[in-house]
Amino acid sequence: MRLLEREHQLTALHDYADDARRGDGRLVLVSGEAGIGKSSVVDAFVETLPHDVRVAWTACDGAFTPSALGPLQDVAEQWGGAVRVACSEGVPRDARFAALLCDLRDHDGLSVLVLEDLHFADEATLDLLGHLARRLRGVGALVVATYRDDGLAENRSLRETLGEASSQRSTRRIALPALTSAAVVSMSEGSGLPAEEVHALTGGNPFFVSEILCSPGEALPASARDAVLARAARLTPAGRAVLDAAALVGERVEPALLAAVTGAGVDALDEPVAAGLLTAEDGQIRFRHEIARRAVEQEVGPHRAAEVHRRVLAELRRAGVTDDARLAHHAEGALDAEATLLHARRAGDRSASLASRREAVSQYERALRAVPADQPLVRADLLDQLGRQLAVLDQWAPAAVVMEESVALWRAGGVLLREGDALRRLSVAYYRLCRGPEEREAAAQALAVLEPLGPSHELGWALARLAAEFMDSDPERALDLATRAREMAAALHLPDVASDALNTLACVEYDRSDRWLEWMEEALTVALEHGMHEQAGRAYANLQAMFLDAMRLTEAEQVYRDGMAYCEEHDNRTSGLCLAGGQAGLLAVSGRWAEVEQISEGPLSGDRSSPINRVTFLVPLGLSRARRGAADAWRPLDEAAASTDASGLPSYAAVCRAARAEARWLAGEHEEAVRELELAAGFAADCPSERPNVALVRWRLTGELGPEAGDLPAPYAAELAGDVRKAAELWDEASRPYDAAMALLGSCEEDDLREALERLDALGAVPSAAMARRRLREAGARDVPVGPRPATRQHPQGLTAREQEVLELLAIGLSDQDIADRLVLSTRTVHHHVSSVLGKLGVANRREAAATYAGK
Repeated sequence: MRLLEREHQLTALHDYADDARRGDGRLVLVSGEAGIGKSSVVDAFVETLPHDVRVAWTACDGAFTPSALGPLQDVAEQWGGAVRVACSEGVPRDARFAALLCDLRDHDGLSVLVLEDLHFADEATLDLLGHLARRLRGVGALVVATYRDDGLAENRSLRETLGEASSQRSTRRIALPALTSAAVVSMSEGSGLPAEEVHALTGGNPFFVSEILCSPGEALPASARDAVLARAARLTPAGRAVLDAAALVGERVEPALLAAVTGAGVDALDEPVAAGLLTAEDGQIRFRHEIARRAVEQEVGPHRAAEVHRRVLAELRRAGVTDDARLAHHAEGALDAEATLLHARRAGDRSASLASRREAVSQYERALRAVPADQPLVRADLLDQLGRQLAVLDQWAPAAVVMEESVALWRAGGVLLREGDALRRLSVAYYRLCRGPEEREAAAQALAVLEPLGPSHELGWALARLAAEFMDSDPERALDLATRAREMAAALHLPDVASDALNTLACVEYDRSDRWLEWMEEALTVALEHGMHEQAGRAYANLQAMFLDAMRLTEAEQVYRDGMAYCEEHDNRTSGLCLAGGQAGLLAVSGRWAEVEQISEGPLSGDRSSPINRVTFLVPLGLSRARRGAADAWRPLDEAAASTDASGLPSYAAVCRAARAEARWLAGEHEEAVRELELAAGFAADCPSERPNVALVRWRLTGELGPEAGDLPAPYAAELAGDVRKAAELWDEASRPYDAAMALLGSCEEDDLREALERLDALGAVPSAAMARRRLREAGARDVPVGPRPATRQHPQGLTAREQEVLELLAIGLSDQDIADRLVLSTRTVHHHVSSVLGKLGVANRREAAATYAGK
C-alpha cells in the first residue's frame, strides 16, 4: 500500500527524534482507528532513520490474554545487556523498569523503542509506559506507542495511562486522520472500481481501502471483512488450512510452528502470502492487520479449532516455550482442562507478582473454568487468589462473591486455617461494600475459627482486622486487639500484620495523645521497607486523613502526592482511590470546588469505585455544589447517605449527615437541616474526631452550643466564642477560606459582613453571599453590592476586572506573593482571587489557567 497523506506525521516524528537525539527524550502517542495506518507510518519513519540509531520494535498481541511485561521481554531479547538480566524470572518489576531506563540513559546515541497496539497491553506494560513518560527528560530516547482510539472509553486502564502520560512535558501526540477522497482516487487507479464508492464504503480507512482494492474486476464487497474472506475462499484446501492455523496461533507466527501444526508443504505455506493475506518479515509470518486475523479466526469451526489448538500446544511444549499465558490460551482452545489449569495458574501468579492485576484476574478465571468438580480445595485456593486481585482493583462486589464461595469450600473441607483467613478477607470486602452487619460478623467469625488453632499469621491478621472494626465503636477493645496483633507480629516476624496493627493503634490514639503520628509513621516505614503495597497504601491514606482532620493541609497534600505516586507505581487502585477521595475532601474545605468536580469525575463514573470509596468523593462533591449553589448537589449526597447508613460506621455517617445539614440550610430548608444535624450529632457521639465539625454546623445553623462543643480546636473554639476576627484569622492560617468568610458572616459589624461578602463572591459561594447581602440590608447598610458587576457578567468566564488582572499575572508565572506586590494586595486576598479564577475557568491548577489564558 502506498503511504499517502502522511507527510506531516512523518515530519513530526523526525522532529521528535531530533529532540531526543539532543537529550530531550520524547514519548510519542500515535493514535487512530483500526486500519488507519499507524504501523505503516511508524514503519516508514523507522526505515528512514540513520544506521547509527538503535531500534527495538515490539507489539502487544490481541490474540490472547497477554503475558505480563511481554513487550519488555521482547526488548530484552533485542537489546540484551542489563535489560535481559533484569527480565529473568523472579526479578521484581521495579527492577525491570529501572533496568530499561538505565539502558536508555547510558546508551551512547539515539534509542528508538516502538510499542505497537497499546490497546492490547497488559497493565504492567501500561505502568512501564507511564514510568518512562515521567522520566524521559535528559534521556536520548524516543518511545513511539501506537493505539486505537476507537472504543477507547471502554479501556479504562489505557485511558488512565494516556491521561497521566499526556500531562508530562516529554509527551507528544500524533493523530492519524482518514484519507481524503483524492487519496482514494489515487489508490484506486487501475482497479476498475469506482473510487467514490470505495471512499464512501471505507470512510477513507487505508486498510479497508486496500482490502477492497484486492478484488479487481469483481463486484464491490460489502465490507473489508468480506473482502478478506473472499480472498481466503479462493485458496486451495491446503492453503486455507495454513491460513486458519495462522489465525488461531496469533498475529505473528513462526514458520516452523505453522509447518509443524499443519503438515503443509512449501507451496501451501506460501499460498496465503502470495494472496496478500499474510506477510513474511523478520523470520515471522503475520497477518497484515488484526482485523483480517479475526475475520479468518471467526470462520474456523469449533472442532477444527480445538484440533489446531491441540497441535499448537504440543509443538510449543516440544519447542520448550515457557510463556504460560500463551500456553494457557491454546490449552483452553484445545479443551485440555489439565493443561489449562496448570498454565493459567502459573500465568496468573506471574501476572500478580508483576502487578498486572487484570491479566491475573483473567488467568485465574480461566483456571477456575478448568478445575474438575472433584477438586474443591484446588478451586478454593484459586478463588482466594482471584479475590486478592479483585480487591486491589477495588472490584469488591465480585470479590465478595468469590470470597463467599471460598469460605464455603474451606469450611466444607474442614481446613480451618484457610476458612478463618478467607472470613477475615471477606469482612474487608463487606466493609468496602458498606455491608456493616455482615462485615462485623465475618470478622468475629474469623477470630473465633482461628484463635483455638494457636498463634499464626492468619490469627495475627484476624486480630488486626477485628481491631479495625472497633476503632469507632469501642476504642479500648480496638487497642487491646491491635496490641495483641502487634505482639504476635513481633513474635512470628510478620511485618504486614505489624504495620496494620500500628496503623490501627495510631487511628485510635489520634483523639488521645500525640503518639499517633509516631505510630503511623512507623506503620508506613515498616510497609515500605518490606514492599507491602496494601499496608503502605492504607498508611498513606490514614495519615492523609489525620493531617486533614488536624487542619495540617500542606502536610496532607504532600502525603497525597507521595501516596498516589506509590500507589500508581505499584498498581494499588483501592488505596489510590482512598487518597484521591481524601484529596477531594481537602479541595472542598480549601474552596477549590472546580477541582473537586475534576478529581471526582473518573472515580464516580460507572462502577469504578467501591461504595465506601465512592462516599469519600460523594460528600465533598455534594457539599461543594451546595456551597456554590450549583445544580445536582443532592444526587451525590443521597447516595452517600444510603451507603454510610448501611455501613454502620459513625465517622462516615457523621461527616455525611453534617454535610447534608449544611446543604439543607444553604437551600433555606431549616427544619430539614436541623433533622440532618441531629442525625449527625448522634453519630458523632460515638466518634470524637467528628464532634468539632458537628458543633460548627450546629452553631452556624442555630446559633446554639450543643454537647459536641467541648475541647474544640482553636478556630472552632474562636468562632463558637463569637470572636469572629480571631476565627477568620485562624481559618485563613488553616487554608480554609470558606470557613473564614463564614466566621465573618456571623458578625454584627458591617465591616465584617462586607468582607465576608467580598470573600464569598470571590469563592463563588452564591447561597452564603446571598445571606451576607441580606444581613447587610437588615443591619441598615447602604450600597450593598447586588452581585457580580455587569463587566463580570459580560466576561466569557465571568471574571471580575481584578480576577482578570490576577489571571494575566498568573500567565507570566508570578507567585501569589509576586502578584500581591504588583497589585498592592495581601497574599491572602490574592489567594482568594486565584481560587476564584481556577473555579470560574474550570481548571485544576495555575498551569492550566495560564494555558487557558494563552489560548484565549
